[in-house]
Amino acid sequence: MQTWSNLSDRLLREDYEFVKSIGAPGSNELLKHGVEQELGSVRDEMQEPTDRTAQRVALCLDYGESLPAHALDDALLESLDARRPSTLKTWFRIIEANRARLEQDFPSRFAIRCLDTVASIPENEERQQLLLQAFVDIFGSLSPDERRSALRKYFSLMKDSEPNTRSAAADKLKDLREASSDTQDFKLALANVIKYLRDEVGTGELLEYEAVFDALLTQGGILGEYQNRDLADIAKALMSRTEGPLQELGLRIVEQMPSVPNDDQAEVIHLLIGIASSSPSLKQRASDRLSQFSLDTVVDGAKRGLEEWRENGA
Repeated sequence: MQTWSNLSDRLLREDYEFVKSIGAPGSNELLKHGVEQELGSVRDEMQEPTDRTAQRVALCLDYGESLPAHALDDALLESLDARRPSTLKTWFRIIEANRARLEQDFPSRFAIRCLDTVASIPENEERQQLLLQAFVDIFGSLSPDERRSALRKYFSLMKDSEPNTRSAAADKLKDLREASSDTQDFKLALANVIKYLRDEVGTGELLEYEAVFDALLTQGGILGEYQNRDLADIAKALMSRTEGPLQELGLRIVEQMPSVPNDDQAEVIHLLIGIASSSPSLKQRASDRLSQFSLDTVVDGAKRGLEEWRENGA
């Protein structure tokens, strides 16, 4: 067995085939120990995989009947714990080269493991981006039920306590939307995050979620009435504050909203007029947004304030 651990892939395979051919008592057990030894070497090389590691993985697949079910899949999923981005890239190449031969549930397990691992080292942004891109790349191969579960888990990252994790997930949201074939599931996941931001995050803390807001608002085409109402509530709370950065975020939300719900128009217009009148740095943007409202379409309660603002030399 010790001699086997030092053999090249070619010689090792020749020995395995010889063991299989003799059919002697205990030969199957000997082969089993040999393949398990190779799997152990794969695990030993997790942090520094080489071409030899890739050969060991292929060998374990070729002699998979000698391993317990899911043993190799489990080892490959453990490789996602690699700390260095360069190591992670090597493992992704190994996994992709053999993915078609892995267990049927591997794509789903791989997708969830990517998301579970993203937050483990939040300060390593390159590693986070690699894991999230790997998730996006495999997302389309999941079943509808698996995609639904994975979407919920992905969007939970945008509520994570670590800013880097939230920002990393927000950065890949557009790519995930393009990979997602079910608009309704995506919309529900978006709605859940927006509701969380409205109900669970204090107004003064919303600045920490700027990247999340920017990502969510690029998906405006699929936001429904309730999501627009929630965003309007958030924007109103922000624009009601005196701090410039909070007002700016509220204004940015209103600028990117496809429409302002009728019930919110009067208050939004009132707050925009206040910003345009009192904040030199935001005056032009607030005025531009006010000019987008049409007197013919705004509700009666909002029309008077808008008329007065325009009459007073907006």
